[in-house]
Amino acid sequence: EKAQMIPSTSHLNRQTPTGFGYSVGIDGELAAIGMPFDLGQGESLGDPAKSDVGRVSIHHKDNGWAATVTIRPDIADEGDQFGFSVAVSGADILVGAPYHAFQLGLAPFGTRQAVRTGAAFVYERVAPRNLKLATTLRPDEFCNAFMTRFGYSVDIDGDLLTIGAATAGLDEEGEGYVYERRSGRWVERSLLTKHPRLQGRSDWFGSAVAITSGWSIVGAPRADRGIGEALVFDYP
Repeated sequence: EKAQMIPSTSHLNRQTPTGFGYSVGIDGELAAIGMPFDLGQGESLGDPAKSDVGRVSIHHKDNGWAATVTIRPDIADEGDQFGFSVAVSGADILVGAPYHAFQLGLAPFGTRQAVRTGAAFVYERVAPRNLKLATTLRPDEFCNAFMTRFGYSVDIDGDLLTIGAATAGLDEEGEGYVYERRSGRWVERSLLTKHPRLQGRSDWFGSAVAITSGWSIVGAPRADRGIGEALVFDYP
């Protein structure tokens, strides 16, 4: 054991649950620790704190692995669980918030509704204490399942990243998404699904993901009546 990572002093002093260590990611001398149950401030002074907003704690070896900064997007809200999943590659930090809600218009009804599809956020570390939000990613098809849990799992390797949406689909079959960075922009490259003949209800395909150059692996822990399986995909 070389070091112990703990929340910042302000979080320790509050003595409220944060979920620090629920997810972890590291590459080289940069580490990210998810805190998906961290509280958020109310809308105005005197409002009660919002629960399970989430936060991510960033640590660097040069600082003795102590926390250098914490991140949370401006649009984070109660129940988002930002930091449920994290991954690090180089100066990039990928964060999943599987219960993040978007305001969507539900045609043809002409109404808007907060739908917890989930989201993933890519940050770029531009200085030791400065992380810039590069992009926000979310699933394409919102109304197939209102709670897809997009961002339930994430991984990143160089210019490729993958995101699991564990309950996407009408029967919670699950999906995986692969994005590629092209000219500085993250664009969707592939949608990963099981073959229709192999899909099962509540497989939760996308509960775990990992990616490396040329390969991606996706876990489905509830497949085959809970026995579980993992599928490997290749990229020519």
